[in-house]
Amino acid sequence: MNASSAESVGSAKPVPVPETEDLPYWEGLRRGELVLQRCDSCGALTQRAMLLCANCGCEERTWTAVSGRGTVYSFAVANQTWVRGFQGETLYVIVVVSVAEWPSLLITTNLVNSSDPDAIGLGADVRAVFEPRGDQVMLQYELVGGSHV
Repeated sequence: MNASSAESVGSAKPVPVPETEDLPYWEGLRRGELVLQRCDSCGALTQRAMLLCANCGCEERTWTAVSGRGTVYSFAVANQTWVRGFQGETLYVIVVVSVAEWPSLLITTNLVNSSDPDAIGLGADVRAVFEPRGDQVMLQYELVGGSHV
């Protein structure tokens, strides 16, 4: 998805418009699974379609379902928004997740289902959850029970 390919209607949340190369990722989200591109040579994972593996330069890759588990690498608490669709949801957490199967792969999204931003800590365990939005599904994360730091 490129920066100019998100649709918004009135006060609705933006809905991404997938690119052809990323369709397996978006189709996986619709099925409730996280599908990433895995290098057939070294096993490195990436969230988006790549021509070459950034780790080893291999051209052969396969879209693969992963566990959706990870750990909080970084996070920020947002107190305001400039997007009308998110006006009622201020004080939300933007999280950078280190993916369990390939810890150097970092995915940035929102942390949901947590009403206390002070309960979040670096290294906390998280799992993928899937938010329907328009005709797409968005990847979000939530804390795994007992991982509040």
